[in-house]
Amino acid sequence: MGNQSLLEQLSTELIQGILFELSDIQSLESAILTGPRLYAAFKGGEVHIVKSVLLQQLDADLLHDALSTEVSMRKRVWEESDADVFLVSYLCRNERPFHPVLNYTLSQALRLSRLYTLIERFTSDLTAPILARNKPLEDRHTEAPSPALPLSPTERNRFFRNFYRFQIYCNIFGDPNECPYQDGSDRNLAYFTHFSTWENEQLACIHDYLLRVMSPAFKQESETDRDWILFFLLSQTGVDSTIQQYHLSRGLKHIERFLDADTPEKRHSLLSGKESQKAHMAFFSDILGEINEFEQSESLKDLTSADEKELVRQPRDSDPDTGPEDIWRWAHSNQPCSQFVFSLSQAPLREWAYVMWDRQRLDGWSVFERPWEFIDAEACENLSETRKEEERLAFEESAKRLEIRSIWI
Repeated sequence: MGNQSLLEQLSTELIQGILFELSDIQSLESAILTGPRLYAAFKGGEVHIVKSVLLQQLDADLLHDALSTEVSMRKRVWEESDADVFLVSYLCRNERPFHPVLNYTLSQALRLSRLYTLIERFTSDLTAPILARNKPLEDRHTEAPSPALPLSPTERNRFFRNFYRFQIYCNIFGDPNECPYQDGSDRNLAYFTHFSTWENEQLACIHDYLLRVMSPAFKQESETDRDWILFFLLSQTGVDSTIQQYHLSRGLKHIERFLDADTPEKRHSLLSGKESQKAHMAFFSDILGEINEFEQSESLKDLTSADEKELVRQPRDSDPDTGPEDIWRWAHSNQPCSQFVFSLSQAPLREWAYVMWDRQRLDGWSVFERPWEFIDAEACENLSETRKEEERLAFEESAKRLEIRSIWI
């Protein structure tokens, strides 16, 4: 008894009662490893204790998303029938199809908990600079800076839900060699048609943010690494290419390594070796871009109710706030159908995740006071081509500087 902590001297029932009240799975893991009595008490009620702690760590509104993501992570190779069954369940949120699987051992729950913590990190990294530089109108002329209002529960859940949704898409469609569907790109595209346009634009915001996370490493290697410069020249692909889509397809845990790469050495290590130069030809950007290939050329404000039902669609997930839909309609009122989702003209809006915020915050930012002055699609395409040409010339300059010789010289 002399070597036992006071906690270990309690009865098994009291120890289990304390473990039941812990706030997260990582804390539970740490607690039970402090002594054999705690571990034994935990093992006596493992599934029940784990379930209790998980329900305290995970927001109830996100439980479906978290559980469905964990279930989708269990398979490495998806057959078509497996993917169909999973997606039917995933798209039936109100029926809570994955809740019965919430009987986890600690090792199983740790994977779910670590992903939750990772999404917390990504959400904070994405939102903190946006909140810091956007002050409510009444605060903009004050000398003393006011702290940014934290995310509301609905905003937080919106970000979390879309990070989960991105990971699910990676789990099913991420392997460039193992798409579960024979008609791969068509079925990938069909997945997005289950969601409203602003829900798909929310996912596009996550996509663009994750590209920004990876960008410093790719930019560094495209300017300094001989193998990468030669690769870009010979493949005639830009830095924002199918190579980055491949790295996106490997999921959030892989992308976190780019977030941690805060030195030139770490960034170089991330992208060294031929394995890092793999491509994914039809992962996300190409597929999401195909959503806009409509025959109709009418702008949003001119659509009939029937057209709206087909092209805009009702949201898959109920949202208690109108902010995302309101600002999507504001940004697309004069836009043709071809620009509804993932368009180049809305890229500046996606940088601040425009479809993620509550109406009250958007009003505080005075977003709706004037119409969105978008660049038309043709001008965006021209600008994109100009940037690609500038990038190609930069590759050639880097190649000459590093004395790289190839067939292009």
